[in-house]
Amino acid sequence: MLWGVIALLVTATCVAAPRSPMAHPTAVVLRVDGPISPASADYVVRGIEQAVTNRRVVRKFGIVSRDTTELRLASIETVDLRQSFWGRVFGYGNVEITGRGETAMVLDRIAHPIEVKREIESAYSSHIETPVGGATA
Repeated sequence: MLWGVIALLVTATCVAAPRSPMAHPTAVVLRVDGPISPASADYVVRGIEQAVTNRRVVRKFGIVSRDTTELRLASIETVDLRQSFWGRVFGYGNVEITGRGETAMVLDRIAHPIEVKREIESAYSSHIETPVGGATA
């Protein structure tokens, strides 16, 4: 959206000038990059995988190179929700998971963050109440 606003402003100033809008090099670059920006944002979103399993919370980021963060359910200490006014209106927010030590994971700008927080907490409670491997006391 920012590129679109900048392109509109540059084009408006170029039209007001005596020469053609396409003669201004910035207008040419913005007009070429404008349609590409939403496509690149789509690739970034497609390159993010986030999951809650019965053993851990996983976040993978990247298409060509890959950055993976995993946090075991047993090591989770807190699950916090950060949601702005606009996040509440449009249904997105950040879920911050803190583990033992300095381990932290942030699930950025996810849809339905309250449900995600509940899923993590229910996976945590079911993992603690019924340990993996079926060990009983």
